[in-house]
Amino acid sequence: MLGGTYFGGAFASGVTLVGAFHQLNKYPDADARLAAEAASLMADGPLTLTKLDAAKWVEAVAYEALRVLPAVRVMTRTPSKDARLAGVTLPAGSMIMISNQHLHRDPAHWPDPDTFKPERWLDGGTTRDPLGSGHFFPFGRGPRACVGADFAMTFLKTALATIASRVKVQLDSTEPFEEGFFFGVVLPRGVTGKLVARAASSSEDVRARSA
Repeated sequence: MLGGTYFGGAFASGVTLVGAFHQLNKYPDADARLAAEAASLMADGPLTLTKLDAAKWVEAVAYEALRVLPAVRVMTRTPSKDARLAGVTLPAGSMIMISNQHLHRDPAHWPDPDTFKPERWLDGGTTRDPLGSGHFFPFGRGPRACVGADFAMTFLKTALATIASRVKVQLDSTEPFEEGFFFGVVLPRGVTGKLVARAASSSEDVRARSA
C-alpha cells in the first residue's frame, strides 16, 4: 500500500508535471496563456479551490498532459473466471495488459492526436471525454481505478498554476526525452533546464536559477 501510494501517487504526479512543461515549451502560446491565467489567479490573494475550479485553461493543460504523456501507461487485469473479449476466450487467471497511451492517441477518436492542444478540453471537452472514459483513463477505470485521482487533479492544477505564476520553465530541449520505468511509472531521463523568475513589474531584470 505504501509503495502504491508513493510511486503511483506522488512520483507519478511529478512525472506528469515534467511532461506538461516539456510540452508547454514546444507550444509557447499555450504556455503564455497558462502564465496569464495563473497570474490572474494570484493577483488578489492566495489560491483557493473556488479560483482553481474556475481556471479552465489550467485544467485543460493538466488534462492534455495526462492524455499525451500519462505517467502510468500499462495496466493489468486478471479475470477470475473465463471471459470473452473481442471474440476471444480468456481463461480464468489470464493477465490482460491494457495501454491507455494508445487509446489516448487513437486518431479515430482524437483529432490531431499527437499534438498538445489544451483547447480540446474547453467548451465541453471534459464532458465528452471524462476521466475514466474509454479513450481517456490516465488513472485507470472501473472499480480498480486510482482512489487518489481527485486529489491528484487538485494537486496538478495547484502546482501548474503556482509554478507558472512565479517562474517560466525553460527546458534545454523540446525533443522527445528518453523514458524508463520505475514501479510501473514512466521515468523521464535527461530533461534539463532552468526556472526564470517572472518579473513583478515591467523590469526585464529577471533572476535565473538552475532547475
